[in-house]
Amino acid sequence: MKAIKHLFLFIIILGSLEVSAQALRHKNGTKFYDLEEALTQPDSVVYLDLAMQENKLTTIPKEVLLFPNLEYLDVSFNRISSLPNGLKELKKLKSIDLSGNRYLSKFPEVLKELPSLQVVNFSDIPEWSKEKCDAAKAALPGVTVITDK
Repeated sequence: MKAIKHLFLFIIILGSLEVSAQALRHKNGTKFYDLEEALTQPDSVVYLDLAMQENKLTTIPKEVLLFPNLEYLDVSFNRISSLPNGLKELKKLKSIDLSGNRYLSKFPEVLKELPSLQVVNFSDIPEWSKEKCDAAKAALPGVTVITDK
């Protein structure tokens, strides 16, 4: 019972550290929700959230490639059907959220060329079969590939 209490306390502390780190990143202007604003400070962009855009994105804007320090890219719940080959220039990209992009019919091969990639989210794409999800996982060994299946 005591071990469970310690584990619970440890999880709470870790969670609060992550929240503090996110708040600090946001305070320092490294998390952006607007592409135009991000373009005013391209070297400061570490986290770019373009999820659920009002005018749904059909591709990742070429301007995203101008952010050399980009580590986290969220383009979830848009209408993206493919990823630009230039994405491989984002050498620091660790995480990309592609969830909910139902037009993404095939695995984006360019993801294999991202040297720092750690996490890819392909959840909420009902058109993807379990086999396609398994193939995506196999194509990215060492990367956490999130799917519904």
